[in-house]
Amino acid sequence: MISESVRYFLGLFRGRRIPPKGTKVGKETWISPSVYLDPIAGGRLITIGDYVKISSDVKILVHDASSASRIGAIWVAPVEIGDRSFIGAGAIILPGVKIGTDTVIAAGAVVANNVPDGSIFAGIPARNIGTIRDLDEKRMGDMKLRKCFSRAIYYRPNLKEEQMQEMTKIAKDQGGFFFIDDT
Repeated sequence: MISESVRYFLGLFRGRRIPPKGTKVGKETWISPSVYLDPIAGGRLITIGDYVKISSDVKILVHDASSASRIGAIWVAPVEIGDRSFIGAGAIILPGVKIGTDTVIAAGAVVANNVPDGSIFAGIPARNIGTIRDLDEKRMGDMKLRKCFSRAIYYRPNLKEEQMQEMTKIAKDQGGFFFIDDT
């Protein structure tokens, strides 16, 4: 069920195939190789939309065994991640959560409840801290004030030393810069 255009590192992570065989992953989606996708039900309970970015060390869980020793049962529920969502490094998505389209989950967030379309969630437990529209407007304004580097030229491992020095100086002196898609 994986789209032809999914970008991820297929291989073993902690002894498991990434992503589990039954996981539904949309087109042009990127999943870091250190992401943990719960393999319960062969991955069939995880659905990830198109153009999603999932950062390093994210955990997506579809089961909760916290009551197993007391009541003899494990809670299992699906997780859905909508199109064009971004999941920040180290975030944890708990069973039964639906993340809407055009959302941002901040690094380190623990998502225990559904996330509406177009929102930004952060914290433990994760809560709404803003909208994608506000973030995009802020970034567009910042792009007019800060240096923008071509992603095609600068965002790769074979940068020349002088290019790396220029980017480092600008990041330190001006508080950051942007990589832009100009291809």
